[in-house]
Amino acid sequence: GNNNVAVGQEALFGLTSGDNNTAVGKEALLTLVSGYSNTALGDGAGSSEGVTDINSGLFLGRNAKPLEAGSDNEIVIGASVTGNGSNTTTIGNASTTHTFVSGVVILKAFTVAGLPAASEYTGGLVFVSNGTGNKRLAVSDGTNWRFPDGNVVS
Repeated sequence: GNNNVAVGQEALFGLTSGDNNTAVGKEALLTLVSGYSNTALGDGAGSSEGVTDINSGLFLGRNAKPLEAGSDNEIVIGASVTGNGSNTTTIGNASTTHTFVSGVVILKAFTVAGLPAASEYTGGLVFVSNGTGNKRLAVSDGTNWRFPDGNVVS
């Protein structure tokens, strides 16, 4: 590979093909064999048994690791945290009790017709841009998207 940086014992040890990877910490990205544009910072960061190919991942923290092989665009932050797969951001482990964010949190807006399946996002929070009763938040109960008053989004 080209343009790879490894700092730490066995960092990027198994890499045979892949470009633009940065691994800092003992065994960071140790199991990566092929992949590009990954960044791992921390002992064991980005390493997981059987996970040999990931792309565009960011792993910050000791043993912050991807969910599975073939992951793309997975961001994992925290100590001993396993991500949730491609195109996800996971912050904190099971011991995390509070997550603080400074500034305004902006949710992606969905139309009623464009809402994803509620069954795939139990506990998910969305902003509905054209629902009955004007624009507002909705939460998935695992079956339906519901407005805070309990009414099903329509």
